[in-house]
Amino acid sequence: MANKKNRRSALGLGNLLEVLSQGRDSRADADESLRICVLVDLDAPRYLALAIRDALVPKTPTAAVDVWPLGVRLDAIDEVPDAAVVIPGASVTDCAEAARHMAGLGAPTCLVVPSAVDAPELGLGDAATALVGVVAASDASALPRKLSSWLSRSLGEKCVALAAAFPFCRQAVVDGLALRCALENAALGAVSLVPGSDFPIMTTNQAKLAVQMSSCYGASLSPRRAAELAGVVGAGAMYRSCARSVAGLLPGIGNLLKAAIAFGGTMATARGVRASLEGWSLSELIGVGGVAEPAPFSAGPVAPLPTPSEAAGEQAVQYLQIDPDGKARS
Repeated sequence: MANKKNRRSALGLGNLLEVLSQGRDSRADADESLRICVLVDLDAPRYLALAIRDALVPKTPTAAVDVWPLGVRLDAIDEVPDAAVVIPGASVTDCAEAARHMAGLGAPTCLVVPSAVDAPELGLGDAATALVGVVAASDASALPRKLSSWLSRSLGEKCVALAAAFPFCRQAVVDGLALRCALENAALGAVSLVPGSDFPIMTTNQAKLAVQMSSCYGASLSPRRAAELAGVVGAGAMYRSCARSVAGLLPGIGNLLKAAIAFGGTMATARGVRASLEGWSLSELIGVGGVAEPAPFSAGPVAPLPTPSEAAGEQAVQYLQIDPDGKARS
């Protein structure tokens, strides 16, 4: 009987193969093609246009950013993007047409405005409205967090590719992955009927989460990453032992406590992995003083936005494609 119980609560070869398979899939997910289209009104708030240009510089060769002036013939945009970002100005008509066109292609579309009251009334149908969101940022430093949150929610299965390509999106993506894994493990802890049977599943989920997070940061499998996975397994065993002990002391609400410990343990593990990937200090890891925020985007010495004459000819603006090294090419 004891041997059967041990087999149920032990990690096996199948669990290891599942984690390795997740590593291969996550690497493929990080390398998946990703295209974001930015449509900017020539009289849009300059700080928003510059902040978005600073943020949307892809770090992977499979990601691309196309930038077009609002008012261009929309059929000139010949590739369907994974997401569209519209920076409106005075022309509500151009903004509405762009949002309607992109939503009609099935691309999630975001209007970036200084405040929610500045979002134009577009008069879109129900189907298009469901794909259109608003990000309001009164200054450039507030934009990355809000835009990354919208992009991570909107891109769904391509969120790992998003995080790998755009570093400002990594926190939002890994937070979403960690929350999903924590909720799954909490559900397993709450409904587990066979003692110990949830341990290998929960620990495998946590190890797969660690692999996904590494792919979000572009980190390949290395001895250090392998040591982190071993730490994840050890942490899972510790959380499971704690949950068993507490559940035994409070039999009436044991499953609820196991669910709470599974959720908290998974979130703590994710925080530890993120700390390793980002090189946090000990004070940042334990929450003293908080995690250092990235420096606000700087307008700096940048090329000016195109004038109406430069935008004529229905061609994408000068920085149509942005290479991984940050250099623009037409």
